[in-house]
Amino acid sequence: MTKPVVSDTGPLITLAKLNLLHLLERLYRRVYFPGSVYKEAVVEGLRQGLEDAHTLRLFCIISIIRGNFYHRDTESTEFFIFSPCSLCLCGEKNR
Repeated sequence: MTKPVVSDTGPLITLAKLNLLHLLERLYRRVYFPGSVYKEAVVEGLRQGLEDAHTLRLFCIISIIRGNFYHRDTESTEFFIFSPCSLCLCGEKNR
């Protein structure tokens, strides 16, 4: 079984735009994301009226229910360093 991973904002936005967020659950047991990622990808995206933010919001709600949300407002890389995760999905965000 694969170890969980941490995702930064960029990969989540890209996969949401491509309608491929479901691949994360297929490839990894769990995908964690910190509160700062939620704020950047969902809250700010909704404020700007971006369609991918609605897709991400649904994905994040399901992830939160499953326990894949890290509540501290920290950066993904900082969370990764102190977590049992095997990979940090990072990349530039382009909206």
